[in-house]
This record gives sequence, C-alpha cells and structure tokens, in this order.
Amino acid sequence: MRRLLFAALLLSGAIFASHLAAQERQSLDLLITGGHLLDGTGNPWIYADVGIRGGKIVAVGRLTGSQATRVIDARGKVVTPGFIDLHSHGGERLGSTDARRRAAPNVVTQGVTTVVINPDGRGPVGIGAQRSHLQSQRIGPNAIVMVGHNTVRGEVMGEDHRRLARPEEVPRMRALVRAGMEHGAFGLSAGLEYVPGRWSDTDEVVALVEEIVPFGGLFIEHERSSGTSPMGWRPSQDEPGRPTMLNSVQETIEIGERTGATVVATTSRREGRTTGGRAAPSSRRSSGHERGEWRSSRISIPAPRAGVTAASA
Repeated sequence: MRRLLFAALLLSGAIFASHLAAQERQSLDLLITGGHLLDGTGNPWIYADVGIRGGKIVAVGRLTGSQATRVIDARGKVVTPGFIDLHSHGGERLGSTDARRRAAPNVVTQGVTTVVINPDGRGPVGIGAQRSHLQSQRIGPNAIVMVGHNTVRGEVMGEDHRRLARPEEVPRMRALVRAGMEHGAFGLSAGLEYVPGRWSDTDEVVALVEEIVPFGGLFIEHERSSGTSPMGWRPSQDEPGRPTMLNSVQETIEIGERTGATVVATTSRREGRTTGGRAAPSSRRSSGHERGEWRSSRISIPAPRAGVTAASA
C-alpha cells in the first residue's frame, strides 16, 4: 500500500478553517480524512481533514460530519501539497500533439504538480507564445517557464558566439530577457557549460540577471564546471587555468551578491577522480560560509502571474 497520498491541487487561495458552515458541508467534491497533513511551510505534521470544492482547497481541519461526493480515507498516509520540480526537461513533451504525453502521468503520479521548464539556458525566444500554447494544450502538471540565457545569446550573436559579447550586444540581450519577464517568465536559466553560454563571462550574466530582479525572478544555473575538465575550456585558446567546480560555486555566489537575485544551482556535483571528496568542503570554503552568508533557504515561488495552470480533467 502506498505510504504517501499526494494532494495534487492548487493551494493558491486556500481558505483554512476548523469547520465548515452547515450549508458548505453539503457541497464538497472531495474530502480527504485522517491523514498526516504537511502544509509545505516547514511546520510539523498534524492530523487534519482536507475539503475540496471546484478543484481548490476550501477547508482544512476537523471536518467530521461533512458530506462530499467522494471521500478518501488517508489514515496512515501523508497528505502534502504537490511537489515542484525545479529542473524539468519536459517542456517539449508538454507541448506534444499526444494528449497522453501532455498529461505526464509519470510526473503527476509521483506527486509532482508543478514543473519548471526551459532549463540550462534553453527554451524559445517567444515566452508569451510558449505559455499560450501550453495553456491551450490542457497539460497535466502546472508549468513555470524561464527565459533561456543560451537562447537569448544565440538570438543576438548568431553563429558568431565563440567570444565575449560586444558592448552593443548586451543591451539587446537584456531587452529580450526583460520582454520574457513581461510575458510571464519566472526568471532566467543558464547553461554555462553549454553552447553558446560557455563563451560568456560573469559580467554578461550579471547584466542579464539584473533584468529579472524587479520582477522577483529566479536565476537557475547549470554551472560552468563540475570538475577539473569543464566542457567549455579549450587549452589551445583559453587563458591558463581552467575553471573548476570551486570557481563555479564562487561565480554563482558572486552573481547573487552583485544582483540581489535568488540564485539556484541545480546541477552542483563533482566529476572526475581528482575531485573526490571536494564537493562539500569546496562549497563551504567558496561560499562565504565563514561570513554566515551560505545557508539553506526556502525558495518562494511568486503567485501564478507567470505559471501555466494545468487543465481540469
């Protein structure tokens, strides 16, 4: 028997109450009873029932005596908000012509109800068009879209991207990032180990991240290096001293410090035998841990200004 029961429901606008008015007790679509409830904020679990109407949570508490079209006995199970996948490559499948792929049962049956797509600096230039298309497709999970750094860089620089951006090119990239945010993106993603982002420098990335800050956007990054031999380093043309995992962590922190943006490193790992045992100590040393500035924190996803809401079945 499954030990977890996931409430795959939107939580925005939920009304928490200890009981329902008599007339409301007759109108629940779904009642989940007796579960170990985790609210997603870090609070300890509590025993509570959950009442749902019209696809939204309308009451949480002791709902004894409430009537519902469907009742789920959750005793011995855990009821949670849906999980958020911060690094999903499922955007293309969500836009598929195959309704079964768009439903993404392999995702939602594991409790993931929101996916963040366009990772690693990828994705379309037209964020508004992407959102509109996904909205019309009746997708299974909710979707958060990101502006892709590699996409923006390629759009401005074309095939001539194996170099630093020229001064006149950076404002054009900034304009594309800003337009993406205005059309509903949640932030900027980067793949600094991939083409063409590997030829960017920190100053370029900082300039683009500055555009997402007024919107409360996130910067989600695939770092430049996960070991001592990053894909983007070319001994024949680059300066001596290849970037390492430690340099990558330092760069991510610098971007956050210089812009004030929330930064997320989604693929921080070590690669290669020579980096064995370095991941945790390197992260601590490079992070300003001694200054008390490197800590685990809860990421706050903005209200559904930019999200693509899953269609009701």
